Amino acid sequence: TDKKKTFMLDKVGGFLGLSLLTIMLGWLAVRFFERKSKIPRLNVRFEEVNDKSHIDEDSCNIPEALRGAPSDVIEAYMMAAVGTPLHANLRNLSSFFRGTSIGGNSGEKQIIDSGFSAGMINRCRALCARLDEEIFDPTEAPGRVVAKRRTALSSTAQAILRMSRVTLLAGIDAMFENEDGRDAGGVVKEYLTEVTTEIQELALFRVVADGTLHISENAPILLVLALGRLIGAIVAWAARRLAFGGTSSPTLDLSLCKPLAKLIAGEKIAATDIASVDPELYRTRIEISRSQNGIHTLRQALGLENDDLLFAWYDPISGEPTEPLHPQGFEHKVTEDNVDLYVRETAEFYLLNNVRRQTAALINGVHSILGDAKIIQHRDLLLLLNGVANFDLIDWRKNTIIQVPATVDTDLASRVVHTFWSILNSDLTNDARSRLLLYSTGAATLPPPGTFAQLQPKFKIVLDPTLPLHHLPVAHTCFNQLHLPLLDDPKKLSSSLQLALDHGLGSFGLA
Repeated sequence: TDKKKTFMLDKVGGFLGLSLLTIMLGWLAVRFFERKSKIPRLNVRFEEVNDKSHIDEDSCNIPEALRGAPSDVIEAYMMAAVGTPLHANLRNLSSFFRGTSIGGNSGEKQIIDSGFSAGMINRCRALCARLDEEIFDPTEAPGRVVAKRRTALSSTAQAILRMSRVTLLAGIDAMFENEDGRDAGGVVKEYLTEVTTEIQELALFRVVADGTLHISENAPILLVLALGRLIGAIVAWAARRLAFGGTSSPTLDLSLCKPLAKLIAGEKIAATDIASVDPELYRTRIEISRSQNGIHTLRQALGLENDDLLFAWYDPISGEPTEPLHPQGFEHKVTEDNVDLYVRETAEFYLLNNVRRQTAALINGVHSILGDAKIIQHRDLLLLLNGVANFDLIDWRKNTIIQVPATVDTDLASRVVHTFWSILNSDLTNDARSRLLLYSTGAATLPPPGTFAQLQPKFKIVLDPTLPLHHLPVAHTCFNQLHLPLLDDPKKLSSSLQLALDHGLGSFGLA
């Protein structure tokens, strides 16, 4: 009897254990397939949206490049995939387009032209204070990127996407594949120069009427998202340096067009901003619409004497409506009462129709580093990103350290230095001076506010007796140093400088 009871108990226990194991395995299998087939649920916020769209989780997949990336980067990508930036829905940007005035902004201070203002410094301090409160960690080590020449952005995009926000805010420790350069500040500047070169070669942006850049419809989303994160980091570094001092921060030669910079900064876009991008569109569509009898004049210009002007995009050649400006645009007639809305939607369509996802990716990338609070203005952003490329030679000379070894004759040293400054003044264009600065420091522009006094370490000319007279000038970009051979002949020194600028850029093997 005892044996029977024991047998029965063992049988029941085994059955219960097997059942529990089966349930657990089933639960794990369900969880596994859910994770394989679903992306994480995203906390998507929509503001001022009529269409309550949402991300279709079943149709969206996270690219391999984003595996292991921070959750905010994955969210930024997924929202860009449906054209939705973090701060507003790009399907409906009317709130960002101010169509009530076609006047300019003459009362606004032109920070980019004049350097910087106390207001800009205060905004930079406010941005740094918020970043310090949220995430910045002064003990965090910079993120390491290993770049390939000619493909600097493509070869490092995955690393940038996978870096945490706090790591990118700490800086970038850059090096080039198969090169000996170690980053003490100069390599990262060279890296950003290579990024600019690849941006041009890949045509990630298109040049608009005023020579600035607007995003291209062919730009890959992941590459643009990585670039946006890089832009956000550069702006944060520059804001901290401008607000509190310190070593010069690197810049990126990327002159974004005014409307795109305003979208990143969360500012309203005026009708006149379109004039900087396409003056013909502004003159023939926007300015006419806002003038007296403008609707009638525009109808005549489009060949619509007997037809109503609709909320549609009209082909400039055929005059036919091709796409509605909003879902009911083909049934919605433009009148004097709604012409402001027509202007806003025309501007929005022109700027964003084919590049909504790319624009969203760029904005999301920047905001994943800086946040989406409207602290800095678009002018601040452009100045912090690009630096200043107009050089005052008196300021340059005043803030240059001349190092003369004791073994060098003082009269010869004086003649070499005088010859160098004469060449900069007479022989070199502003573009060539920019390339000389790039050759010597790794950056073609000055950090804001655009004076050599802000360059850290100071620009230094070293008269180097160890260099043969036929040798090209040698640069140490990490220390902003230019070593010159003891050449006091203007033609020979000028030729030597020109050869260095033409052939010496782009490799740390030469510096």
